Amino acid sequence: MSILKAIEQMSKEEIQEIKDAVAYNKKKIKNGKYDAGALSFMFAKWKKLFPKVKQSMSCKGCRDSVVKFFEKMVEMIDEQENKKIKTRTGALSPDAGPSI
Repeated sequence: MSILKAIEQMSKEEIQEIKDAVAYNKKKIKNGKYDAGALSFMFAKWKKLFPKVKQSMSCKGCRDSVVKFFEKMVEMIDEQENKKIKTRTGALSPDAGPSI
């Protein structure tokens, strides 16, 4: 499943929960540690999205991969939201042709 497909299947509340978890984790990671609650949430969400792809919280590479996946997901969500805001405010979307 692609990141975009996963995003499309989520509610606004789920998306906000993911954004919050990533933000909490980024604050903690600056001090060299993961946020335990955020990490547990991301692993639970991973298992729901990818039940056949096993990841272990005791494996550093797995932790790094899961965190990176959700950080990338938040980046993509933010990009999509920024595109919607630009087009709602009257700014031209990147796909729009010249105004006549």
